[in-house]
Amino acid sequence: MDVDVELDSWRRNWHAGQPAVPDLRARVERETRRMRRFVIIEVIITIVFCGGTLGWTLLSRRTDALVLTVGVWFFTAAAWAISYLLRRDAWAPATLTTAAFIDLSILRCRRRYESVVAQAILYVFILTFDLAWIYAGRADRIALLPFLTSPGVAWVWMVTALLAAAAVAQRHRLRRELRGLESLRRQFVRATSS
Repeated sequence: MDVDVELDSWRRNWHAGQPAVPDLRARVERETRRMRRFVIIEVIITIVFCGGTLGWTLLSRRTDALVLTVGVWFFTAAAWAISYLLRRDAWAPATLTTAAFIDLSILRCRRRYESVVAQAILYVFILTFDLAWIYAGRADRIALLPFLTSPGVAWVWMVTALLAAAAVAQRHRLRRELRGLESLRRQFVRATSS
């Protein structure tokens, strides 16, 4: 559903002191369900990656596998910490009023906006670690620049460019949504204080 249409609908339908506008409440409930699904996906990814690398390390008894396992566990812990901080206080509105639902929507939008930056930073660190791990494990020991520009690594730069473009587009979309929500809150405050 187009956010601008929803915002316009909310502007037309709210009443001071009334329970949350049904469309706004439905949107918040959809987002809450989506947040729960993402937590389940994060748990599954954690089990697969952390369990998989630990199993590989125990079965292979290789030093490089241990290094990878430590890296995976470290980055997984960092991702969980970031995820926790971005979801903190964003699960439910403080009350069942329109103002509380608007405030929660604004908080969630800001957190999604911040998560794009957090994901990009984490991606750079993970990519650096992975490339260093792969480079250290090479038997031919070619120079670093030829390694980073080799056909086997070139696809990483294409994926990185696509992810960067998607992140920029997502931030622009979230910035527009945030401006709309903040405008809605200002109008709501004016309407209820009159």
